[in-house]
Amino acid sequence: MKRKMAIILAGVLVLSPYSLNFGALKSISLVEADSIETVKAEEVEVNQTANAYYEYVPEEINLIEKLDEQVSQIEQDLETLQEQKLDPELEKVVEEIQSTDINQVVAEEIKDESDKLNLDNTEVIVETLENDNISIEEAKDKLLEQNINQSVTEQNTEVVEDNAISATLEGETPEENTGGENVEDPIATAVENEDSGEASPENVLLDSNFSVNIVKTDGEDTTVKELGEFVKEVVENNKNEQYSLINKNTASASDSGWGWFFASQNTAVGNMNTTNAKFINFGTITSSGGILKPKSFSISLTNKRKTTDDGSYSTHATKSIGNAKMGTSYYLESTIGGTYFWKGYSTFVGVFGDGSTDVDSTSSDRELLNKKGVPYPTFKDPKSGKVMSVPSSTTWTKNYYPESWTTAKRTKYLDWYEDNYGDINRSDYEVHHIRPRVYYGSNDYSNLIPLKKSYHQQIVSPWWAAY
Repeated sequence: MKRKMAIILAGVLVLSPYSLNFGALKSISLVEADSIETVKAEEVEVNQTANAYYEYVPEEINLIEKLDEQVSQIEQDLETLQEQKLDPELEKVVEEIQSTDINQVVAEEIKDESDKLNLDNTEVIVETLENDNISIEEAKDKLLEQNINQSVTEQNTEVVEDNAISATLEGETPEENTGGENVEDPIATAVENEDSGEASPENVLLDSNFSVNIVKTDGEDTTVKELGEFVKEVVENNKNEQYSLINKNTASASDSGWGWFFASQNTAVGNMNTTNAKFINFGTITSSGGILKPKSFSISLTNKRKTTDDGSYSTHATKSIGNAKMGTSYYLESTIGGTYFWKGYSTFVGVFGDGSTDVDSTSSDRELLNKKGVPYPTFKDPKSGKVMSVPSSTTWTKNYYPESWTTAKRTKYLDWYEDNYGDINRSDYEVHHIRPRVYYGSNDYSNLIPLKKSYHQQIVSPWWAAY
């Protein structure tokens, strides 16, 4: 085997939960005031409003911060690698990769895929990555302003909705009017109505992971290492000699050296919030370089799903692409049809001039999608730090928990909550059963978490309505 080393840079661009909504964002403008005091008062009011809604945009903000951290780590690892004593060929490749604007590479890939799939939630990500003048904090401010403006619009829209329902289950309504002061259950209402209110279909990016992987070949053995692991290996072994995996005795001068190629894996949801939602897995070979770059490529895509949190995945669909063209995205679609945990798997194979190959396999983050393709809404209570945990199964059946949920029990729970974590404006909150009562969720405090009414009724309840 003539080839001895190659580098793969694999960008895994996959997507995250439902509160991602990167619509058209406008810059923040300050309204001129008659006095400094008035301006300060308005700033205080805006900050209070922002703080009230900050807890409901963690996915948007976390996605931008996550990409920023990943790119920073890649740049740091490359700097560490460049500081080592390396084979001259490898040193040149490291310098070549270092000269690449990683932020721009990620931004262009996201933008390209966004244009191809008409993704509705990538504008602020691309803008933040491309524009060095926009900080993470400024991106946060834009996202917060969007949520505030959207909330104000919703509050000013006078729509009277009749929450009463005619459907019953075992003689019991979702409000449990079985005597006493029972608390209305928005999720039970939504589930009994069996309609989460189909919105305009959207195509959304679910999660973003960008990684650099090193492929090394030593004799007949080929292994793939993430850049950080590879750097640790180099630092550990690079004592007083140059680090090199090139065997000059067996590799000819014309074929020895290093190479690299960029590959991206993405997962998305098409037609989200409709009964025609699709889980999409797609892969792209974006570019290649170095002396020992592959001569051709192939891509394998697999969509897998499962019904339990700790169960094993079963293959739903596969697709193989031989002689994959540079810059062409290859898609594998799966009709969602029901609530499942989904993952997309991709394998990128570089074929070299001597017929040998290097393989890079990667997978997306796990996503729990309901039957309309909406990711499970993630939430972390800012006061208690408690996380609204993901359901352990996608096959729970309707069966009301036998113990009623009354105003007295609600009050007792909120008294306990405030004693431990601080006061909240109770009129703005509803107590959410993480496993809903309609699916046999108990009143145990471990199953309870306070949610803003708007978030509970507009985000969480519709998700369960399409469970």
